[in-house]
Amino acid sequence: MADHLQYMETQIITHNDCSRRAAIFAALYPRDVVKPIIHPTSHICTLQPRGIGLCFGDSGSMLVANGQAVGVIVSGVRLCAQANAAPDIYTRVSSYADWIDGYINDLN
Repeated sequence: MADHLQYMETQIITHNDCSRRAAIFAALYPRDVVKPIIHPTSHICTLQPRGIGLCFGDSGSMLVANGQAVGVIVSGVRLCAQANAAPDIYTRVSSYADWIDGYINDLN
């Protein structure tokens, strides 16, 4: 566990590229990867260089763009930043904005 907040710069990739890469990686490492179903309206995929990426304990981490949380990590691979072929998959926050707003309003 890190002693201070960690961050990385990453590249958003298309959903077609994400699905293709996820399928290839799942076929190469069937014991380490569950092939995800990627929904263009509810997921954002990123790709980063080898040696940089998400790992165990990073679930719930945010994808931030222009100072706003745009995604929450939901899927990666068990091989922790080992290959630049495997995408990280985030839930798109905007897909759940109405639910989040409703929940917060109910708390008030």
